[in-house]
Amino acid sequence: MKKLFFLFICAVTSFTMAAESRELSGADSKEVKLEETPLVPQQPTKERPRSATYFLKVFYDDQLNTAEIQHDNLGDTDFYILDATGQVVSQTSTYSNTYTVESIDVPSVNGTYTLVIDSENVYAFGYIVVE
Repeated sequence: MKKLFFLFICAVTSFTMAAESRELSGADSKEVKLEETPLVPQQPTKERPRSATYFLKVFYDDQLNTAEIQHDNLGDTDFYILDATGQVVSQTSTYSNTYTVESIDVPSVNGTYTLVIDSENVYAFGYIVVE
């Protein structure tokens, strides 16, 4: 009975997150493909380890020039937008252990920008092309 209840809760949560993801991303948004590297603790501790399960999706809205970052369980996280020379053109930081949506400004000047997500649980980056 407990397993059935747990599976039901997981299904409802997944459905809710998927519906919210589609609603928030909007029709003009394009999903940004990310290269993700999950991070694992280098030194084992005597304490019970935290779950490294996380959720991460990014959508770029070219009408608003923003990147919407939907995430869950990332911990302390820094978000950066880098230009072609590697200079930081936009950044924000957050702490999250629940589902959260962050927004970061993307420059309106044509070019390819790199979005970097650096957190306790994952290092990820993706490219945003502004035309």
